[in-house]
Amino acid sequence: MGDFMKNLAGDFPFRFINTTHDLQKFGPSAAQLATDSRCIRSGKSPIELLVDDVRFLDAAAKAGRPGVRILDTAGVVNEHSRLAGPKLPQDTHINIWGHEANWPII
Repeated sequence: MGDFMKNLAGDFPFRFINTTHDLQKFGPSAAQLATDSRCIRSGKSPIELLVDDVRFLDAAAKAGRPGVRILDTAGVVNEHSRLAGPKLPQDTHINIWGHEANWPII
C-alpha cells in the first residue's frame, strides 16, 4: 500500500488524498476489535492502530509528493477522534460530518 500511495501522489497533482479512515466509527465493535491479533500483538487499541496506518499512508504519499495532505473523516467528535487527533500528522485534514445530530433522517 505504501508504494501505491507514493506512486498515486507522485503521478497525479492531488492536494488531498482521502484514505477513507473513519476516526470515530468503532461503536459496539470496539471491544471485539480489541481482541484482534494485531491489537494483542502490538499492545495497542484499535484507534491507535488506525492512527499508525494514517501516519504510514501520510509518509508514503509525501514521499511521492511532499505537499500532499491526508483527508480523513469523523462522523462526530467523540473519545476515539479525541484520542486520534493529537497523534495524526499536523497537516491532516479531518472532515467532521456531524451526521448523528440529524439522525434519523425523516
